[in-house]
This record gives sequence, structure tokens and C-alpha cells, in this order.
Amino acid sequence: MPVTDRRSVMQTAVAVPIAMAATGPAFPQTTEAAPGADANRAPAEGVTRALARYVVTATYNDLPADVRKEGVRTLLNWVGVAIGGSRHQTVEIAVAALSPFSGPAQAALLVAASATS
Repeated sequence: MPVTDRRSVMQTAVAVPIAMAATGPAFPQTTEAAPGADANRAPAEGVTRALARYVVTATYNDLPADVRKEGVRTLLNWVGVAIGGSRHQTVEIAVAALSPFSGPAQAALLVAASATS
């Protein structure tokens, strides 16, 4: 199986919605806009709508195998870093500093209780 780097995954993730939006010219050349309309707004709405449609209708199997593999790998990397860094002194200081501003405990952080608390 060929190795895929993160840059290729990101380029694919960006290229797919843009390609879907390319049903017409991305930025139509118009010289006059309708009264009260923003001429630069229509292309952005089309891209946003195409991206939203893709996000809503895409399934896991629509993604290329390499993209799925990198997505799983990235999620596992994130979990590993979150768990590994959760016991760092900086995180404990941030939690201690912000806890007076939080309400009653309703959920746990992705950290074990500190031995000093």
C-alpha cells in the first residue's frame, strides 16, 4: 500500500468540495450587480453550499482508503498526545486557574485527577 503524507490528505480534503462546486465558473465575470446585491457574495455562497452538501451527504465509504487511514491515524495521534500531555504541569495550572469560573462538575476532562488536588 502506498504511503500517504498529511499534506496529500489535506489537499484531497480541500480539492473534493471545490471540485464539486465547479459546476460552473467559480467567479462569474459580471460587470453589474443587481441593485442592493453584493456581486462578490454569490460565488462564496455557491462554494459554501456545495461544501455543506458534501459534508451532509458524504459517507465513510466515499472517502479514499488513504484518506480514511490517515484520518484514523490522526485521531489516534490526537488521543495519544491528549493523554500524554494531560499530566503536564501547564495543564494542571490551567485547570486550577479556570476552575473557579466553571459551574458544577458535569463532565470529566480527559485527565486523571491530580495527586495534589
